[in-house]
Amino acid sequence: MSMFKKFPKKRGYLKLLVYGDPGTEKTRRALRMPGPVYVIDMENGSTDYGDLLQDKDGYLLSTKSHIEVLQALHEITRLPEGQVGTLIIDPITQVWQSLQQGHIAKMARKKRCSPEDVFFDVSTWGKLKRSYGDMMATLLSAPFHVIMTARGKERIDEKGRSMGYVYEGEKSTAFLANVVVESHRDGDIVVKDRTGTYTKAERVPRVEFTAFLATNPKAQKMQSESEAAEIDSTQDEPSKHHVSFAKDRKRFCAQLSEMGLSYGEVAEWCTSLKRPRPSSMPQTQRDKLITHLQQNQGALTN
Repeated sequence: MSMFKKFPKKRGYLKLLVYGDPGTEKTRRALRMPGPVYVIDMENGSTDYGDLLQDKDGYLLSTKSHIEVLQALHEITRLPEGQVGTLIIDPITQVWQSLQQGHIAKMARKKRCSPEDVFFDVSTWGKLKRSYGDMMATLLSAPFHVIMTARGKERIDEKGRSMGYVYEGEKSTAFLANVVVESHRDGDIVVKDRTGTYTKAERVPRVEFTAFLATNPKAQKMQSESEAAEIDSTQDEPSKHHVSFAKDRKRFCAQLSEMGLSYGEVAEWCTSLKRPRPSSMPQTQRDKLITHLQQNQGALTN
């Protein structure tokens, strides 16, 4: 069986990151997305926008805890497709901060030290990034639109010179979202647009997020970092024989089928004789095995 599948013909659900100045209607525009709308409000500000949901169902969770965010995702990603139109996380910046603050609080209790004395080593950053990456994989695979608002800031170098305006939060978010919008009081910059709605980064009038929506989108499964790590930890790298067998497998299994044998039976027989399994043999050795089985019908039962 091939590891590849046909390239999807349909676009996926919108996964948009919008960051920038306060007062640029980031949340208002997000609330105009298709409903039902679920809002994870991490700054306790969405209650001011209830009037925008008069014509659609809306559900609200107010929290600053990344644990509660994960619990909420666990709940809504298990709802039947269509029961969630759009999820808004406002702002996604707070999730990354909560992960760090949670680690600080946990280690301060464990080591009975001041929070200021908690150290972040390479291993700690790796664990936090994996937790965040797993959450992002869930969001990107979800069968509904996701709008992530975030803070922006002016980046300053060590000499006090401006290095441009940037998203404030975990860096991978902007790479993983399929649309990234930088919002300012005098307009927006579509920094990235995989939908092709905007073809180049330029300052434009304030964009509606609904402009990026696809017709009949299809959810695309994204492997999480934890899932990838589990696969990598339990499987060896493919040898050249595994690679060659991937090309020869169909022919080899057809030859076995003509003799009334299955690949599993032959593989177990080889193992019982303390010989390599067919997938680990060079093709010439598999050909010799086929000849041996053809000339010695019933060899597997002797």
